[in-house]
Amino acid sequence: MKRFIVSVFALATFTLISVVAPTSEAHADSFTGSCANNSSICRADDANMDFCTPVPWPLEWGSPFTDAMINLDAQTDMYDTYQSVCGPQTDLGGYLNTSPEWTLGSSTRGLYSCTKPIGSYGSGVCDQASVLVNTSLLPNYAQRKKTFCHEIGHAAGLYHDTGIGGCMVSGSSTATSYAAHHVAHINSAY
Repeated sequence: MKRFIVSVFALATFTLISVVAPTSEAHADSFTGSCANNSSICRADDANMDFCTPVPWPLEWGSPFTDAMINLDAQTDMYDTYQSVCGPQTDLGGYLNTSPEWTLGSSTRGLYSCTKPIGSYGSGVCDQASVLVNTSLLPNYAQRKKTFCHEIGHAAGLYHDTGIGGCMVSGSSTATSYAAHHVAHINSAY
């Protein structure tokens, strides 16, 4: 009887590991470990993505940022709360061209940076982050919304697209939403 119970337990454990543990290919495009520093991908600390801009933005930049956050709400289990004043409760601060930590290079469309990890960067969880966009490289609403969607995706824990589609593709693209594959990764984390 003991041998039977041990065998069933071993089989159940193997089956559980086989079912629960996704392949490395399935996780190649989403955050699965610790972030090394403020230029690595860390996932947000919870499903509520509070966001702000330290200074008021012109409508042509504020609208695509807000619309990309609304898109995160509509497509995933995450939700956002706009904060009129950036503070310790803010998860994501939006910046045009430069932030206290970064200045974008002339060929960089956008950047995500975890500025305050939970505990340490090794935790893999970010309490506060910055999203920067380059105003000289994003001439229209579609490019702006795509770039905000992309950088917000990093804040939710996604890496660059691995051929799946959606706004996580790097560079110029017309995609302004997340691929179903990316939505599944976000929803499984929150």
